[in-house]
Amino acid sequence: MKKKILVQVRYIVKEGKREEFLNQILDEGIQKACLQEDGCEKYDYYFPADDSNALCLCEIWRDADALQVHGTQPHFLRLGEIKGDYVVEMIVNKYQVEAL
Repeated sequence: MKKKILVQVRYIVKEGKREEFLNQILDEGIQKACLQEDGCEKYDYYFPADDSNALCLCEIWRDADALQVHGTQPHFLRLGEIKGDYVVEMIVNKYQVEAL
């Protein structure tokens, strides 16, 4: 049985730019496009309580193959361009998980 992939991303953004960064992602439809991808089960952004310059993303993918295809999509590449304007550090953790 293939395991689901959980991806946690913590973006550290330029001072005071967190909401602007998130709004650009949402306005360009990047989150919506990711959620429509085959194999995407969750793609949600969160504001962490401990850092006003951080934005967290939680993704769940059906399997590693779906995640690999995600990395080739135009909206994923556009997100990379946007990150160049806002993000100063990015911490990514990936886990294999079993559905309950």
